[in-house]
Amino acid sequence: MEEVHNKLAGGKTFTELDLSHAYEQMVLDDASKDVVTINTHRGLYRYNRLPYGVSSAPGIFQRTMESLLNGIPYTGILLDNILISGPTDEEHLQNLEEVMKRLSEAGLRLKKSKCRFMQPTLECLGYRIDETGIYPVEAKVKAVQEAPTPTNVTELKAYLGLLNFYGKFLPNLSTELEPLYQLLRKNQRWKWNTEQIRAFERPKTLLQSATVLVHYDPNKKLTVSCDASPYGVGAVLSHEMPDGSERPIAFASRTLTSAEKKYSQLDKEGLAMVFAVKKFHQFLYGRHYTIYTDHKPLLGIFKSAYDQRFREQGIRGIHEKNGIRHVKSAPYHPSTNGLVERAVQTFKKAMKKQSGTLQTRLSRFLFKYRTTPHTTTGISPAELRWGTKLRSHLTLLQPDVGKTVRYAQHKQKRHCDEHVRQRSVSIGDDVFVRNYSNPKFPWTAGKVVESTGPISAKVALDDGKMRKLKLFIDTFLRN
Repeated sequence: MEEVHNKLAGGKTFTELDLSHAYEQMVLDDASKDVVTINTHRGLYRYNRLPYGVSSAPGIFQRTMESLLNGIPYTGILLDNILISGPTDEEHLQNLEEVMKRLSEAGLRLKKSKCRFMQPTLECLGYRIDETGIYPVEAKVKAVQEAPTPTNVTELKAYLGLLNFYGKFLPNLSTELEPLYQLLRKNQRWKWNTEQIRAFERPKTLLQSATVLVHYDPNKKLTVSCDASPYGVGAVLSHEMPDGSERPIAFASRTLTSAEKKYSQLDKEGLAMVFAVKKFHQFLYGRHYTIYTDHKPLLGIFKSAYDQRFREQGIRGIHEKNGIRHVKSAPYHPSTNGLVERAVQTFKKAMKKQSGTLQTRLSRFLFKYRTTPHTTTGISPAELRWGTKLRSHLTLLQPDVGKTVRYAQHKQKRHCDEHVRQRSVSIGDDVFVRNYSNPKFPWTAGKVVESTGPISAKVALDDGKMRKLKLFIDTFLRN
């Protein structure tokens, strides 16, 4: 759903198209028809079109629709629902016309009664979308507000499922619901006290006053705020608006496992950041963003003074753990740090002489540096570190051992083909078949009744048995 909403960002009006009998419009090929054969009281039947109930059907249909409508801007697809928008009415109509054209060329039909065109506000897939952002649907909010107090685990799961559907609108939802999640644990005794009542009613209030989620805009700055509690981690992805304010794009949260609850608060804050980056990966990947955490001790760990750089206990512990020897130099006297300055100078010269993007220049420099033998050790840093040489373009000039092996195998095959004759039999031939079950009578007479393959046949033995055998020299003899 997030991907569909992102594609509609910046749109002024919205169109929803609904395919009629979506799966049944997809014709199956012969190989797929065999897989969906059903057994009935009237015999075996094969579906000619993609049926409902096949576990892979949603993925197949989604992939087909995305391939069909690929490249059309402001167009989102979720199974048989197609949402279209545009920054202006003209672009909206152009996108809509292109979608209709491709659907017509593919022979797909729409259900007219479920299609809505050029709407300023659109309710679809459980959300209400307009120009400013995304809202929860009033009917679903009302269902949460009027949900009865659960009396058992099954009813509680139903309530939590309904509430989690709108989890992106509710900050720190997992922490708020922790008393209810405790009731879902195995062998947990059911109890409904003040703590559970508060956890049951609090999300209803939050949802009733839920903040509008703005559309994702790739041209605006992104911020991620993370937090951790004794019971869960939470995050909010926001846009920094032109007036300096922050508007949320989505909220996310989850409860901590029993092992994670034993983490220190510092580790929990780090876990919250990892969770946030993974959760909002599709928004953050490849972009610059600012991540906020409210854990104050981090400032003390990374704080550095003029002549006491990196002396804090945390950094010293990292050095000791990783075998790093920290050599201090005099302030404002870089010549005492000659080895490091020489490495920096080498890096700067190489980067200036390289061409391409920053990432390309950096990758080329690192590869050349790691594959160049060092004057002191006589071998490259890569070989010293991993015990093997890295593959480069020069490696292609060396003899290809694999090619030599393949040539030898080809010669062996050709020699075998020239000197080994394939044995064959015909239907009706009298043969003796090797009998491994009776050492006193190692051969049994029979007659070939069917050829089952290039090197196998079915033989009717004189004792009335049928046997399928491979035509190897030690398994049969001609009579």
